[in-house]
Amino acid sequence: HRLRSRMPLPLRVRAATGARPTARLAALPVLFTLGFAACGGDDDPTGPGTPSLSRVAAVYIDTAIDWEQEVSYWTSRIDWPRVRRDAPAKTPAAQTMRDAYPAVQFTIDSVLRPLGDTPALFFPRDNSPGLVDAPDSSPRNIVTGSSTLVPGIAYLSVPGFTGRSLAGRADSTLAMVRQLDATAPCGWILDLRLNLGGYFGAIMTSLSPLIANSRFGGVRFADGGELEFFIQDGQVGFFDPASNRSFAQPGTGTVTYRLQRPNAPVAILQGINTASAGEILVLAFRGGPVPHRTFGAPTRGATSSPIGMYMPDSAYLNITAGLWYDRSKTLLNGPIPVDQPVAGSSVPAAGQNDAVVQAATTWLRSLPACA
Repeated sequence: HRLRSRMPLPLRVRAATGARPTARLAALPVLFTLGFAACGGDDDPTGPGTPSLSRVAAVYIDTAIDWEQEVSYWTSRIDWPRVRRDAPAKTPAAQTMRDAYPAVQFTIDSVLRPLGDTPALFFPRDNSPGLVDAPDSSPRNIVTGSSTLVPGIAYLSVPGFTGRSLAGRADSTLAMVRQLDATAPCGWILDLRLNLGGYFGAIMTSLSPLIANSRFGGVRFADGGELEFFIQDGQVGFFDPASNRSFAQPGTGTVTYRLQRPNAPVAILQGINTASAGEILVLAFRGGPVPHRTFGAPTRGATSSPIGMYMPDSAYLNITAGLWYDRSKTLLNGPIPVDQPVAGSSVPAAGQNDAVVQAATTWLRSLPACA
């Protein structure tokens, strides 16, 4: 299928067996939902005891492959007729949608990932992301901050987010920024070592006081088309050069708050658990006007734009539709290097025992702003 549009919304969906989208979407590194009508009922086989692949299972597999063929960055390099033969062969007697899962997983493991689509994932219905109001309340999922961990410097830990309360996440983050800024810090430590991604609009919008308004890289598709990342006073999303239009992401809004010390230096902590939307945050600083330096280790390397689709039974299929580039137009498709490697914990350590925080503090103290 030829992808006809690169606009994030609206989606145009064609009614057919296993209804599938027929529009080019903006390949966004966030969790998008796309509802599909179940074919023949949820998990109902065509008949009891049917020894061959049921129609329900066959349509389920076709729906997944149709989606992959339409949006995959590597679609031109894939022998799709062969995929359509080989995938159903993995579950020749599948009767239900769940029975067909191994066939869909085969397309991920044996077709997409070998080409470089490492973020490709298939979530069974019981584990689909974005179907609860918020992540659990463990410390790994909560935005935390401190103005006393390093005197005179604000410390802010921003993990990923895949819940449904996007506005709640944005509001809580901005409240933390305001609270920390009330102490007039000379600089900031932004800890992204637990940011595995999610809805980048909700994650990023309230950090706009720390980030300069700009376009900062973007996404390149297989046909050479591009969408640019942008942040402007809390609005976060994509700019389409072809139409000269901007598209803000869910969870973003106008943020007029300004730091007491504008353009304060930012030490960014990154590592193997900094991925996807977390890596967009790193890109927002790299090469930009805000004084910054990264510490820790290279990021995870999920520097591509997946599109997610909910399958008819609410399972979730996530594949890459575009590769990211930085401000210099250099394609990434791999880990973002770190400015100053630090042998230390890949997750925040308690108190003053965090070698990565210590290295960031040393750098900030060396700057005129914090001397």
